[in-house]
Amino acid sequence: MLEELHVKNIGGITTASLKLQGNFTAVTGESGAGKSSLVRALELLAGKRAQVSYLRVGEALGEVEGAFLADHIPSLPEELQPQEGVWVVKRVVTSEGRSKSYIQGHVVPLNVLSSAMTHFMHVQSQFSQLDLLDENNQLDLLDSYGGVKLLQKKMALADIFHKAVEMERKIQDLYRKRKRVEERYNGAVELIQLLKELNPSLSSEYEWENELRIVKEAISRREELESILIVLEGGMASSGLEGELENISLQLKSVLDSSNEDIERTSQSVLMALQQLIRQIRELISSKTSLEELKRRHEELESKLGGLRKCKRIARVSTMEEARRILYRRRKGNILVVRKPCRDRDPERKIKQIKKGRESTCS
Repeated sequence: MLEELHVKNIGGITTASLKLQGNFTAVTGESGAGKSSLVRALELLAGKRAQVSYLRVGEALGEVEGAFLADHIPSLPEELQPQEGVWVVKRVVTSEGRSKSYIQGHVVPLNVLSSAMTHFMHVQSQFSQLDLLDENNQLDLLDSYGGVKLLQKKMALADIFHKAVEMERKIQDLYRKRKRVEERYNGAVELIQLLKELNPSLSSEYEWENELRIVKEAISRREELESILIVLEGGMASSGLEGELENISLQLKSVLDSSNEDIERTSQSVLMALQQLIRQIRELISSKTSLEELKRRHEELESKLGGLRKCKRIARVSTMEEARRILYRRRKGNILVVRKPCRDRDPERKIKQIKKGRESTCS
């Protein structure tokens, strides 16, 4: 209930102070006496947007202050609550079009003031009867006939509703956080298992890639040497260079007479040199790792490097140092466990409990 009203430089009012008594107050006066200015001051106090035209002409600052009798106001923090049953509200308007709102001496946003003032003040205009068409206003009018007890229940219900909305917002935040965590650690068990199997060091990726390059080069050289041997020795489809030289040597021996012994010796020397070359190539091949072992090592390295790439892909990291931190935490016992929500811990149950509490309050 409004007890006192102080107005300064609003409309046609220079300064005015009113102390209201009783349940009904009528303000009368001639045209220009300041009745409309008083309504403007009450509108500002109720939280209406300020306009420069509300100021008295030539003034830089206008003020409206009201003192209300009240015990408790829903949705306001403790520092803005009435003190010893008195609740003070103030609006300040400047000629620059700016305004400030105060509750109990604290600066507050305009929407906080206007929301709180709905419990104390409604400014009616000549078209206010149109508000009766609003279903919400109709419900408010019906509720007003319920007296103090109904008002208390309505305020309690409003508190429960605001708590439910806040709880739902927190639940949605938790859902979003959980989704981010699940996305971040999706496949964590597989990642830990891979890292345990590979047991890589910080330099493993570089070492394995370098070894893989060396193995590939060795396989390539081995395959080329064996291809050369096939050309020299021949295979199932051909006799090879060695066989052809043997045939050529025999043909020369049959064609040439004894006066051409040099040619025969030369052909034999070439054949022996070729056979020596074949033996040396075979010795070289036998002294090295077999082609089967090289290919097996190649597959192992490809598998390990593929596992490392998979680890980085699962962990969403770019280096193995970051991926190994997960394995380090695993060894220290810091295991991340993502549980599926169970019914006993499901936050939706909290919403249902709040709704049941609201229904019981209404009844």
